[in-house]
Amino acid sequence: MLSTALAVFILPRFTTPTLYTKGSKARQDLLVLSQVLERFRADHGRYPTQKEALYALVDPSPGGRYFPSRHGITDPWGHIFIYQPSDPQQKSGPMFYSSGPNGIDEGGSGDDIVLRDEK
Repeated sequence: MLSTALAVFILPRFTTPTLYTKGSKARQDLLVLSQVLERFRADHGRYPTQKEALYALVDPSPGGRYFPSRHGITDPWGHIFIYQPSDPQQKSGPMFYSSGPNGIDEGGSGDDIVLRDEK
């Protein structure tokens, strides 16, 4: 009984900050990813295609201009960030986000972590 009471009061204090920290890290990673996508666009005159996806941003060569490994395109939960290329008829860039703690792509809703433009 005492162990149940301790788990109810103590366990959330250890798990919630970890989720918050990973969520914050995912948002920071999305900011960096945004900058690297813009660098790719400046270099190639376009964003990566659906087929290339974010793997186009992995450049392990010495002095590469993008990410040196898949770690740069992986969220804090170990999932590759979701990438949806821009629609050529729209003036917006591509959409990219983390599938969040549950690892399920919910289209940018649910627990997905999306970097929103606050303009």
